[in-house]
Amino acid sequence: SDDSPVPEIITGSGEWSELDLTIHPNSFALNGYCASSDSAEGWKNSIRGQSSQTMENDRFLPASTVAFVSYSLSNFNSWMTERSADPLRNPDEASSDELKKNGFDAGETIGSWIGNEFTMAQTMIPGEGTRKFAVIAAASIELAKEKLQAINLDTGTAVTDSSLAQVHRIKLNGILPAVFGNTFAGMNEVSYILSADRVIFGENASSLLAFNGYLRSNVTLDRNAAYADFR
Repeated sequence: SDDSPVPEIITGSGEWSELDLTIHPNSFALNGYCASSDSAEGWKNSIRGQSSQTMENDRFLPASTVAFVSYSLSNFNSWMTERSADPLRNPDEASSDELKKNGFDAGETIGSWIGNEFTMAQTMIPGEGTRKFAVIAAASIELAKEKLQAINLDTGTAVTDSSLAQVHRIKLNGILPAVFGNTFAGMNEVSYILSADRVIFGENASSLLAFNGYLRSNVTLDRNAAYADFR
């Protein structure tokens, strides 16, 4: 249906010329041909020299996640440099030029601490419906905390829950699509929460606290029996 989040996340990651649906006993799989919004040469250059990585972010996605796109890279800064050099890069990423005018440096603010994986997920949150989240692995969570504090919106006391998890609001809009591309389009005004060695961005404080509650209760995607078909 038009209200389903699944077509949005599929079409947002590329343009599909063919898409087949295969139905399994506990799941369904989509397979086909697609082209990203980057130029072919730009896309190839962006992954040049990268080595494959094990996907681990499904341990940080609630079992109520309905769709996700995950990227695993051995060298994020190299990927970001190659993407920035592509003259046909997605227009959303060009907004990074405007962000720089406001003191945002992607290499310093995010590239200095990011790990090998970042994921965009759409997760069902009770009372709110489907919400978008970005789960980013941190090579140094302490450095991530330090760098992100520099772009926090100063509103006094951060929002917390019973676990004392703190939600902070980012004062600059559009950093996720500017850095990570069109897959993260729509995640312009975001807040974040720290969980283990992950930084989790979300659309609002209440959904982030609910998301974090699933993680603390181990109600995660990797423990979902139906999801095992994809692992």
